[in-house]
Amino acid sequence: MLPTVSALSGREGLTEDRDTASESLPKAGPAAALLCPGPGASLLPHGAGAGDLELVRRAVDFTSPLFRPAAGFPLGSSLRDALYFTDNGQIIFPESDYQIFSYPNPLPTGFTGWDPVALVAPFWDDADFSTGQGTIFYQEYETLYGEHSLPVLQAESWIRKITNNGGFKARWTLKVTWVNAHAYPAQWTLGSNTYQAILSTDGSRSYALFLYQSGGMQWDVAQRSGNLVLMGFSSGDGYFENSPLMSQPVWEKYRPDRFLNSSSGKSATLSHLSWSQALVWPPCTVQPPTGLGGMWHRPGSSWYLLHPWIQHRAGEGEGWCGPGRARVPWGPRCRPGSSPRPPDAPGQGTFNATGVLLSRNGSVVSASFDGWAAVSVIALSNILHASASLPPEYQNRTEGLLGVWNNNPEDDFRMPNGSTIPPGSSEEMLFHYGMTWQINGTGLLGKRNDQLPSNFTPVFYSQLQKNSSWAEDLISNCHGDSSCIYDTLALRNASIGFHMRAISKTYKQVNATLNQYPPSINGGRVVEAYKGQTTLIQYTSNAEDATFTLGDNCTDFKLFENGTLLWTPKSLEPFTLEILARSAKIGLVSALQPRTVVCHCSAESQCLYNHTSRAGNSSLEVAGCKCDGRTFGRYCERSKDACEEPCFPSVRCIPGKGCEACPPHLTGDGRHCAAPGSSFLCRNQSCPVNYCYNQGHCYISQTLGCQPTCTCPPAFTDSLCFLAGNNFSPTVHLEPPLRVIQLLLSEEENASMAEVNASVAYILGTLDMRAFLRNSQVNRINSPAPASGSPIQHWMVISEFQYRPWGPVINFLNNQLLAAVVEAFLHQVPRRSEESRNHVVFQPISREDVWDVTALNVSTLKAYFKCSGYKGYDLVYSPQSGFTCVSPCSRGYCDHGGQCQHLPSGPRCRCIGLWPGGHGFQSQTFFIFNFLRRSVIPSPRLECSGAFSLTATSASRVHAILLPQPPE
Repeated sequence: MLPTVSALSGREGLTEDRDTASESLPKAGPAAALLCPGPGASLLPHGAGAGDLELVRRAVDFTSPLFRPAAGFPLGSSLRDALYFTDNGQIIFPESDYQIFSYPNPLPTGFTGWDPVALVAPFWDDADFSTGQGTIFYQEYETLYGEHSLPVLQAESWIRKITNNGGFKARWTLKVTWVNAHAYPAQWTLGSNTYQAILSTDGSRSYALFLYQSGGMQWDVAQRSGNLVLMGFSSGDGYFENSPLMSQPVWEKYRPDRFLNSSSGKSATLSHLSWSQALVWPPCTVQPPTGLGGMWHRPGSSWYLLHPWIQHRAGEGEGWCGPGRARVPWGPRCRPGSSPRPPDAPGQGTFNATGVLLSRNGSVVSASFDGWAAVSVIALSNILHASASLPPEYQNRTEGLLGVWNNNPEDDFRMPNGSTIPPGSSEEMLFHYGMTWQINGTGLLGKRNDQLPSNFTPVFYSQLQKNSSWAEDLISNCHGDSSCIYDTLALRNASIGFHMRAISKTYKQVNATLNQYPPSINGGRVVEAYKGQTTLIQYTSNAEDATFTLGDNCTDFKLFENGTLLWTPKSLEPFTLEILARSAKIGLVSALQPRTVVCHCSAESQCLYNHTSRAGNSSLEVAGCKCDGRTFGRYCERSKDACEEPCFPSVRCIPGKGCEACPPHLTGDGRHCAAPGSSFLCRNQSCPVNYCYNQGHCYISQTLGCQPTCTCPPAFTDSLCFLAGNNFSPTVHLEPPLRVIQLLLSEEENASMAEVNASVAYILGTLDMRAFLRNSQVNRINSPAPASGSPIQHWMVISEFQYRPWGPVINFLNNQLLAAVVEAFLHQVPRRSEESRNHVVFQPISREDVWDVTALNVSTLKAYFKCSGYKGYDLVYSPQSGFTCVSPCSRGYCDHGGQCQHLPSGPRCRCIGLWPGGHGFQSQTFFIFNFLRRSVIPSPRLECSGAFSLTATSASRVHAILLPQPPE
């Protein structure tokens, strides 16, 4: 069965129903887990016959040209735009085009996530192609438009099976195959390696697949003098994964073809490289509808008007973003990638059905049809008042009771037959016009049960005025408003007339606004500046009374009322520049968000203003840098020096000169060092059968005159892996139950279950102790709406952690985990992106919001770990070291100064006879040699008091036996 993993940065395997209160989450593996894809995985076809290109230079080190994926390559939380591979088994993502090194020496600490170089390493060690042996093949695949390629289809198939992400579709893939690569120095070393790395991305998620040819990984570990091989990846910004072999014995590290998946005969690992989707910055989304409140949106304008009844709870209206990003005085500022949305305060709500968005705000109900046409209805004094709203696309396409939208009021009263009546016609004529648009059947407000009689004629305003003497007091508050007078007299209700007057007044005010344009903003749409230097941009407006202000307080900007903008960039802190122009006469405001591009290169001549990248979640863009031949780095801030690329371990680098000499007994240039010798010196030598005991690895040592030598497991102290005594970490005998906690979380971002899952996993995965495994449940909890009306969502999350025997993991999980979780959610750093993914910011939690579900004490955990190897080792626990396999020899096993040896059957004591002499104590030792491969071994434990018993075994070639002597 293939293992599965749900990538925490994506939505694989997650299903969501926003109408249900509880949402389930399939179990997911740890982020960036290195997984075996199962039996049968083999290298993809490679070489000239597979269409690959060959790249090899007969030099100690070399690198490939830069590859530039069209959509970029997500790595960690960054979107990388370039990468290259080296002869040393790496694929590197440089900070700039001029930071190109081969890095022959692996990191001694393994990957940590904050490494100086972002890279993917299928087999990072110092290789050497200089002698004419070995080569490298590569091929780049772009499948942006659904092109088919068999290697890409195979890689997609593996990724889909392992990650359970059936929708993964590669957009860019790179295949690199190292064939018969020799270790440095190639003229002295034995064996070669053949392996393959495949990088693939769909533009938002990326994966690395490592494949090792069965029997093709043959480097001799005994000849490796520097840091040992490193496999895995590091994003350089916090994300990393080391291969499972990095914690195994050294000879297993160099045989990934045997030990990563020994059952299949071949081996491969898959790593999910990206946790944050690439940031995409769309234009400001136009939200429907526009011109609400019965007012037409003025054609050709670049601004939108707010419904007169929808007001922000703090008194500021909730406007809609528009193409020109201008707004009326109460509208909010438009942000790239944001969509203003009225909050669901008390008395508010939304209902979304196919093609219809129905919203309620107090007594106002609005329906938007397919995001275009909208109808709003308000009930005042038991009478419905309806208004309509249309986008500009409906201009010259309307007819009916609301007239013809063509900026010509003369034809508004057009009848279905095409004839019109003048705007100043009598009420009787207008009534006749209205009846021509009568609907036979069901209308917008349903079907009438009481049909009007065919001779129905309403009471006209002129008739009511003739008999209005009785109602002078009622109509006095109308102040001559005809709509108010008519409703008051017709319904004999002053309240209804008053409401009609208020609505009529609002309509007139909005009509007056619609017949005016906000002040224009004329000036540069792109502002470019170099660090520390002041750039001046002049903005003007067509409105003489327009005054300019900044929408936000941007410390590096100064804007004068006359439109003079000064920018002196001092840092790369993200910001969004918004310039406002306000007309005091008409009370309208326009807003402009120009592109702001800052260059932080070391020299102004290095600035590439047409090659930019976003700075955080803002409108600030950072210009690229074209470094000269003497500098490199993102901003060309680093001068090239021989010490930029690390030297061989323990070799010092002298600035301006380079690496010093190799350590004693090694030869090389200080960056590449190896033991001197000749590959022919020990060519005919081989290890004796079963030379090393207890799974020791035998090799022929060139430095010891071609003698067989053993590399032993950590428990053993002698050269043949026979005598134990060293402490070592236990193995997991049975997988222990998981450490499980439950969290109650709240957030105000209307996050989805997938986003909450990814965000919690990100936070828990960055705890000081990396023991987080997965979230097994993420449930949304229904709760009453708060009095403030803020859209708070509550979540219950079940999180699981893994117990491991080494280090302080157990102590952390049992005694410090809950406090660490509270601390982690208390100090979140808001990091927004176009799609939240793992960036949801939760409200701080307290100790009452997190509690234990499952925890195991030390005595229970002890049963799950085992000291594999010699008998007699004790499993000892300490909070800082965890469980350790400790030999009794290191804990005073022998009395009276006896010397302890840990043998296959357990610890034994070797005694030294002591007796008083003329000047103190003297000792004498007598040896019996047995040349028949037998030895005499003392019985289990001796007090060293003169009595001695012996037992014969066939354990080693020659052993010295101490015979105690009586005192003189």
